Amino acid sequence: MYTDCGFIKLDKRKYICLVGNTSAEIEASGVEFVHTVVLMHGAKATINASNYAVLKIVNISGSEVKINRDNTVVVL
Repeated sequence: MYTDCGFIKLDKRKYICLVGNTSAEIEASGVEFVHTVVLMHGAKATINASNYAVLKIVNISGSEVKINRDNTVVVL
């Protein structure tokens, strides 16, 4: 869980929870696991996904999420 962290960069994480004043650039790649991203209380994320990644986005507060992906990515 990342709470009020400002801008951060993350990669190769199975579970990510962003809360409050946190803005993250997330790299998601591969099929080893479902990449789960939870956003709460205004947190924002840009997700760069490729290589057959599967994403599960839980956007509790309707925060800003941008997903840059190739044609192999699945968003649940």
